[in-house]
Amino acid sequence: MSKYLSAEKLDIRKAVHKGLQLTLKALEGGKLKHRKALKELEFGQRTISVKRWFNMNYWSVPHQCGTAMCLGGWTEHFAHLPVNSIDTHMSGKLYELFYPNELEHWEKITPKQAARALRSYLEMGDARWAKAAPRLKQRNPSPFPGSLHTAEVDHSNA
Repeated sequence: MSKYLSAEKLDIRKAVHKGLQLTLKALEGGKLKHRKALKELEFGQRTISVKRWFNMNYWSVPHQCGTAMCLGGWTEHFAHLPVNSIDTHMSGKLYELFYPNELEHWEKITPKQAARALRSYLEMGDARWAKAAPRLKQRNPSPFPGSLHTAEVDHSNA
């Protein structure tokens, strides 16, 4: 028996469920390396051997030294889904996993913190970002839950 809630219980497609599990495995296995800012990728002149970058600010950004993606981007990648194909409105909790509005500075979310939130989502149905990344918790949360209010966030398919 799986330790994770089923796709049906989480109200997500089976392919997304499988992609989330593979993303968790990559995060916990150290396969996704953190990059705080994309400009480090854009302006870096040295050859970098790591091809899989993790940054919660970017859904999917290909670059000469690899690809930077957030939880949603890596989930699509591992599930072999087209970019921006996950319907985050299907489940409010899935939206909260991919868009942690209760936190500040998404670019500072580490793979370890993201793994904690993803494991919590898969096991309990709630990412619990404030517990996964307590130092990034917003001091003045938005009065509009679910609204994107962090200016640095760019989840576009650049």
